[in-house]
Amino acid sequence: MRAASYGNEPVPDSILINGAGRFDCAMAVPARPIDCSSKNLMPHLIVDPSWSYRVRVVNTGSLAGVSLRFSQGYIRLTHVDGGLEAQQLKQSTTSNSKSIGVVYPGQRVDFILRHPQNTRAKSSLTVELDPECFKYPNPALSSVQAFPIYSTNPNSIKPYNPQPLYLPSNAHINLTQISSSSTLLSGLPPEAQRTYVIYTKISQMSKNQNVPFGYFNHTSWRPQSDPPYPLVALDPRHWDKNQFAISTGSEPAWVDLVVNNLDEGAHPFHLHGHNFFVVTLHSASRGWGSYNPFNPDQQHQQYRPTSQDLSRALLRDTVQIPQRGHAVLRFRADNPGIWLFHCHVLWHLASGMAMVFDVMNASQAGKDQGLVNGGVREMCRYL
Repeated sequence: MRAASYGNEPVPDSILINGAGRFDCAMAVPARPIDCSSKNLMPHLIVDPSWSYRVRVVNTGSLAGVSLRFSQGYIRLTHVDGGLEAQQLKQSTTSNSKSIGVVYPGQRVDFILRHPQNTRAKSSLTVELDPECFKYPNPALSSVQAFPIYSTNPNSIKPYNPQPLYLPSNAHINLTQISSSSTLLSGLPPEAQRTYVIYTKISQMSKNQNVPFGYFNHTSWRPQSDPPYPLVALDPRHWDKNQFAISTGSEPAWVDLVVNNLDEGAHPFHLHGHNFFVVTLHSASRGWGSYNPFNPDQQHQQYRPTSQDLSRALLRDTVQIPQRGHAVLRFRADNPGIWLFHCHVLWHLASGMAMVFDVMNASQAGKDQGLVNGGVREMCRYL
């Protein structure tokens, strides 16, 4: 992160699927040298049309969301993130879905891919990068690319380069219009025991030489450095100024976390150690779109979760919160530890857009177990 970036993240040059992709070597520039070789054979998939496949998509990218489209076959959503059952909302259910998205950085999605019996010997997979976070054009990037799918070894048939596929919206599974299974929703309580409100934003300020810094409630996160030990090995009174922590108490509790995104861009937020129900997700058409449940004004109380919100909540561990919007996340804080909550965009985490949750007084447990003093702590010292 530097001031000259003006807060604009680097736009990627290409797409990789399991380490393979295709790049137009003519778009390489001397300022960004690469080893590029022209090959006629496009990276491909081999799919037996007589089988059904469970496909797991993991977005390991640092910035952009992805959507997938299949020219042959149909897909049915089954799970999100860490194997959590999910389903389409009734009003969007279709048995002929051929595309799914958007899967944002850090998110995962599972679906069943099946083919009709009259499937041709070849089809294609179209992958599209979501341009939402691209703040300037990159001519080297082909943000929509198609890859061939063969039913037999491509060496035995004539290879082909498919064109990107575009489909009507009724053939698409919109991942903002899904909910958890009824089994998972049965464990969601009507109210939380504790409620916390946080605000997040990336700011460029003169005191930081206009370098972009990410903040939660006025604190920009950095790894503990003074003294240089893990937080669990320190008395919280000795945590440095870069640690913004919320303690959920000594006992397991249901927690409502209201995350207000004041930034000009959306952010995929991930919580370590826990899954959370996305109870509500709001994007403002004007204003800041913030929600403070402790403010009695109708401007805020209109966003209070309803029973309908609870009936269509989604359990996952990474959520994309829109620009100038908010989310209400409800989770069971019952996994002792000091857990990071952060933006999954690489540059935003590096800029300080993170905080921690002290669940079940894990910091106190470190003291009780002798981690704060003596040789045990020295073993954990940062190099």
